[in-house]
Amino acid sequence: MSKRVLLGVVLTGLIAGLALVPAASARAAQDESAEGRIERSPGIEFETKDFEFGDIFDDEPQTVKFKFSNVGDGTLVIRELQASCQCTAGELGKRSYEPGESGEITVVFNPKGKRGNQRQYVRVFSNDPDKKQVMINVRGRVRPRIYIDPKLLGFGGMRHGQTKTMSFTVSGRGEDFKVTEATIRNSDAFSTKIVGPRPMTIDNEDLLQYEIHVTLDGTLPLGMHSDSVVFKTTDPFAEERSINLSARLNGQLLATPQTVKIGRARVDTPYNGSFVVSNRDGFPFKITGVSVESAQSQAPEVNVVAIDDTSYKVTFRGTPVKGDRFAQGTVIVLTDVKGEPEVRVKYHAVVLRK
Repeated sequence: MSKRVLLGVVLTGLIAGLALVPAASARAAQDESAEGRIERSPGIEFETKDFEFGDIFDDEPQTVKFKFSNVGDGTLVIRELQASCQCTAGELGKRSYEPGESGEITVVFNPKGKRGNQRQYVRVFSNDPDKKQVMINVRGRVRPRIYIDPKLLGFGGMRHGQTKTMSFTVSGRGEDFKVTEATIRNSDAFSTKIVGPRPMTIDNEDLLQYEIHVTLDGTLPLGMHSDSVVFKTTDPFAEERSINLSARLNGQLLATPQTVKIGRARVDTPYNGSFVVSNRDGFPFKITGVSVESAQSQAPEVNVVAIDDTSYKVTFRGTPVKGDRFAQGTVIVLTDVKGEPEVRVKYHAVVLRK
């Protein structure tokens, strides 16, 4: 073989070898890049997901710490804590945890207003691909310091001058438990009387129960009235409690509806409303005049038409002007009924822009 041919063969092999080097380097770089792109997954693991607080009273908030760890090889992020009700809250010191790092979620349960067996929870949302949400739970039984039944006294509708008595019970623990006093916070038209005690078993507990009678003599003005009964007990943890009461005093005259909801009105566009005034007992009466207390610059016009001598239809028509946000006020109907010189009916509308 000539020297020229041999030299050509050597050069060809050298060039081919050099061409393979970049390709191998590229493959190695790709392998390293692929290895660097391996996704590292976090993993959340709780020591326990349930806590039993046993029997507690309704004025004893419970605080529980749930410990967890990031058992994965990626950064764990706690995205959200979602409680089952407003009585339960979850608190977290921080949101990101490196592999092997631990943390804790503080759950606070407020038993106020609760009674009996309870189960509340907090949902933990994270970036763990296998456990995107985990539920941690608190359980137990809530007992009131004292039992009040019912917790609201509603006298409903009453005729003016009518007397009506309603009652509620207060039950407590111990042979010496007493309700020592019961008073009305504001009005003299209500009176109270304490009756008892008597033995009573509630939720498998032996208690002493008192009954508190509340009487309304009906001398309050016509309309809705609200007040509260304040009572004192010998329980050192419930020395003073109260419940709300309500009543509506009605006369002979009735407005239907008692509030006219017009809905929406527009500037420079008339709106209309109406109601009927009638005598509950079917006795004849007369409307002697009408007036309007209006929040707008222009009060609506009012018209009265007799349906018969015991009822009247009252219509009104108004037009909002620029600058009015609401069309609202009170239509006042004057009558000749003794003790009920007027009937007041509110109306309301939202004024839209053109």
